This record gives sequence, C-alpha cells and structure tokens, in this order.
Amino acid sequence: MTIDQLVQAYGYWMVMAGTVFEGDATVISAAFLAHRGYLHLGWICTVASVTTTLQNQLLYQLARKRGPALMTGTDRKAEHLRNVMGWVQRRGALFLFASRFLVGFRTAAALACGVADMPRATFFWTNLTGAIAWSIVMAAIGWSGGHLFRTLVDDVKRHEWTAAGVLVLVVFLLVLWRSRGWDWRDLLTLFRSH
Repeated sequence: MTIDQLVQAYGYWMVMAGTVFEGDATVISAAFLAHRGYLHLGWICTVASVTTTLQNQLLYQLARKRGPALMTGTDRKAEHLRNVMGWVQRRGALFLFASRFLVGFRTAAALACGVADMPRATFFWTNLTGAIAWSIVMAAIGWSGGHLFRTLVDDVKRHEWTAAGVLVLVVFLLVLWRSRGWDWRDLLTLFRSH
C-alpha cells in the first residue's frame, strides 16, 4: 500500500488519533494534505471538532467526579491546575474558549472547569464552539500553508536557472574560501575594510 492509498484509506482515523495527542499539528498537517487533494477540509474540521469536544467532555466529567483530589499535592500538575482554577473562577467560559488556542491549557482548562463545577450546559456549549473555532483556524493555517507551498514551488520552477546559478556561485565561493584556510573572522575583517 502506498502512502497516498494509506492517507486516503485511513486519513480521517489518523486525524482522530492525532487530535487526541497533538491537535494543532495534526489539523494543520491534515489541512495541508487536503489542499493537495488527499482529504476533504470539511471532514477534517468535523472529525477534529468532534474528537476534541468528546475528549474535553470526558476530562470535565472525570474532574467533576474526582474534584478536589486532583488539586491536592505538591507536584507540578496539581500546582498548574490550581493556577488554572483561579482563571476559571474569574473568567469561566471565556477562559475555556480561549484555552483551545493556548498550548498546554486545553486539558488543564477542561479539568479545572470540572473541579470548579461549571454548569454542564455552559461547559458543553463553550467546549463545542471553542472546538469548532479552533479546528477552523488550524485548518485555515494548514490550507494556507499548502497554498504558499504550491506558490513557492511554481516560483522555483520559473526561476530554477537563476537559483541554480546562485547555488553554484555560493558553492564556488565556499570552496575557494575553505581552500585558502579562511574562517568567519576573515569575513568580518573583509567587510570592515569596505
């Protein structure tokens, strides 16, 4: 099975699994592949939104059940969760929504909302809208990267002889440089003298 066939057969399952472990990179990469025609952008956003919503719902429910036991202790996770709790108590839904875009806070925010006993409906709707907004933004970044990559490739094709000439010139100068035994300090003195 080729990579193309693998992505087309299991791509959305990969998006689902990747979203659980590293959501941002997964959605950006998948959107890049969508730009190349391997996946559909709408399905990427849907799968990522549903997966991350369910993941946060599970964490929220777990935190509601275990509650204060998660915050006891002196380890780093308990301290981090106590800090996040303060933000949740002050900002609640706004912090939960924003945590989608803050690396390292997505899981902690869901747990803190559960420990803080945020109302279930508030958590659900904020969690869902945050997941949808996050997946759209990450997909747009990946899609734009695909467009930029295509533009760069087209530009390189148009200017390949110029690029090859510059590359040959740079290699020639480096060989000349090294054959004379020069180092970077010689380059500085050369530039200072002009």
